[in-house]
Parts: sequence; C-alpha cells; structure tokens
Amino acid sequence: FLGCGHDGPPTIRVVGKVTLDGQPPPGDGVIFFAPVSSAPGLPMRPATAPFGVDGRYVVESFEKGDGLVPGTYKVAVHCWEVPPTMDGPPAVSHVPAKYMNLDASGLELAVERDSHQINWDVDLYSR
Repeated sequence: FLGCGHDGPPTIRVVGKVTLDGQPPPGDGVIFFAPVSSAPGLPMRPATAPFGVDGRYVVESFEKGDGLVPGTYKVAVHCWEVPPTMDGPPAVSHVPAKYMNLDASGLELAVERDSHQINWDVDLYSR
C-alpha cells in the first residue's frame, strides 16, 4: 500500500468507522487529520476522511483513499445537523464541540512508516 498511485511521499492506508454513543453517526461528516510531526525525511501533510451515515471512512491525503503520510496527527470530527454558513441560520453540530477542536478532541493517531493498513475506529460520546 505504500505510495499507492501518487508521486509524492509514501502513504499508509487508514480506514475505520465513526460512531456516536455506540451508534452510526446521525449525518454525513468529515474527519480532519492535522500533522503534529512526521516520520524522518517526510513532509507533514494534512488529510481528510469524509464519512456517511454508515460511519465508514477512508483517509485522503493527496488523492481518494491513499491514506496518511507516516507521522503523528491530531484529529477533529465535524458532523453537522445545520452546517455553518456566512449568513444563514446558526450552525448546529451532531457531535459535541470538543470533537471539532484539534486541541480539545483527545483524538490522536500515530502512523508508523512500516504499517501496511491501519484500521482505526473513532468512537465519540455525547456526554
């Protein structure tokens, strides 16, 4: 799985499922991966992972499904009941605000250079 399909640095495929209180999420959303550090000699690259109401996701750094560049990532999750807009109604999230903040979410993922695929479920709690 290393370097699948793109000419950039190697990536490790990361897949999983998002749950809220043990159930599938109530709507579509996105997981954000912000690099904290990278493996020696590799660049830091943020990534995203869209998910649907089944909660399943596959991380994208450079192209669909390619995964993460080895390193450590802080993670945030957005899942909107009413998405934020410039002049629309106030935004309403399905997930607690702490999960939308990279520094407060408590979610972190380390991706080792020699991994083949990482299965990482993201379990969120409303309390």
